[in-house]
Amino acid sequence: MGSKITDSFYAFKFIRAIVRPWDEWPAFLTGVLDDKGKLIHSPKTKEQKDSYNTFDRLTANIKRAINKLPGGKTKLSSFAAAVYLLREWSERENPFERTCLMESFLYNLIRERVVDDVDGGDKTVPAGTYIYKGGELVVESNLKHVDTVMGVRVFVYENCVFAKNDLEKVI
Repeated sequence: MGSKITDSFYAFKFIRAIVRPWDEWPAFLTGVLDDKGKLIHSPKTKEQKDSYNTFDRLTANIKRAINKLPGGKTKLSSFAAAVYLLREWSERENPFERTCLMESFLYNLIRERVVDDVDGGDKTVPAGTYIYKGGELVVESNLKHVDTVMGVRVFVYENCVFAKNDLEKVI
């Protein structure tokens, strides 16, 4: 019984830490981490050691890895990644038909609360001139997305792979 309570506590603590912005982490507030989750210095005082222990170090490493993914810095994608890592399988009537409880919960939550996809629901990039990574990108005809990563539509044009929110329209 005690083990299940402890496991649940750490699962909750993990999800909460993954979703929480870096500037709200206790290790940031004590000066151990910077605003991107990088270690500034090893914890020295008791307060710093309490704010950045082995569990926090592991969670910070996972959070930094998630942040490197496209769209990984949003709360929704961080939550989705944490849920994916903690997923739990349930067998239905047919033992070969397995369902992931956490993923189905997250999918239903998104369907109920999010009107459309994370990127605003636009399935195309209209023709036009855009600023992309400091350079100019001229899109000659409307682009359709080629894939979706964590609810963000991905577009490809002239060997550039981008999300719509990576572009800045030139008027």
